[in-house]
Amino acid sequence: MDDVIVFSKNLKEHLTHLRLIFDRLKRANLSINLKKSSFAKRRLEYLGHIVSDEGIKANPEKVRAITDMEVPSSRKDVLKLSGLCSYLSSFIPNLAEVFAPISKLLRKDTPFHWGSEQDRALKIVKKILTEDILLKGIDYEFPLYLRTDASDKGMGAILAQEIEGSERVVAYASKKFKDSETRLSAVEKECKAILFGIKKFQEFLGISKFTVYTDNRALTHLKSHHPNNKNLTRWSHEIENWGCEIKYYEGRLNILADILSRMPVEDPSVGEPDHLTNSPEVKYVPTFALTYFENLIPTIISEQSKDLEIQEIIIGLRSSNVHSSAATALQNYVFHDGILRKRI
Repeated sequence: MDDVIVFSKNLKEHLTHLRLIFDRLKRANLSINLKKSSFAKRRLEYLGHIVSDEGIKANPEKVRAITDMEVPSSRKDVLKLSGLCSYLSSFIPNLAEVFAPISKLLRKDTPFHWGSEQDRALKIVKKILTEDILLKGIDYEFPLYLRTDASDKGMGAILAQEIEGSERVVAYASKKFKDSETRLSAVEKECKAILFGIKKFQEFLGISKFTVYTDNRALTHLKSHHPNNKNLTRWSHEIENWGCEIKYYEGRLNILADILSRMPVEDPSVGEPDHLTNSPEVKYVPTFALTYFENLIPTIISEQSKDLEIQEIIIGLRSSNVHSSAATALQNYVFHDGILRKRI
């Protein structure tokens, strides 16, 4: 076990959470290092971010690594800069567009030459990062939704929710199409963009129902059977498994997702941080986080008993005669205290 993060809405709830945590640790014969522990904090530095009751800010040290950086003199320097910007991409709303002149220098067929175009792009990035941007965390009392779009170049996705009549963008992502993917039909590209957005933000979307907005009206009638198109059959089946609702959103209103798709970023290079999926710091994600709700455990047990798929997994875990392929899949699950849990 590494870090244990306990987050609460107020001090009274925090004390309740701590009692539950200490009880759980005691039952597992685990202890904590008091010298490395802190309690009832209003502000916390974690995974390169500053988290507080106000929201999430970039760690000044991470920002300073960019703002104090000298002009890159090699492709290796550009890779380092690209990695740092990727890690802080949530704080640079139009990173793909702003960073495009610098990204060109990473192409294998492009000679390295840092000119005025790149210098101007770097100054814009530094200026944005010094504006002390504050991101708001997800409030699960309000529904989440995805806005997705696809262009000839790539895909864009935005995770957001509407709170008090205004849209609050939680995170966004874009990805450049591979050469083979550029030959997909328009509806295939849009369908793939939806799947990309879901997979990119799956850690946030697995908690409650969500809506997907697309400017392709045909996808609002998505069915998992497309006899003449294997791609759509496979992708639409994956999307339907998430149980989300797909709604049409007029293209002219889907501006940011459209920009992201037209200015996509390359896949992260080996060792390059991706703050959502491939961050080298992912190993420091807490072993568990606990939020207390009255009658939560009995409710989970009751709901799991009604789910046929969950019951099949529990039966498999209890059985001594399981096929080798199924046994491998079952290694990801644990049945403890009457609740099926998945290893993460």
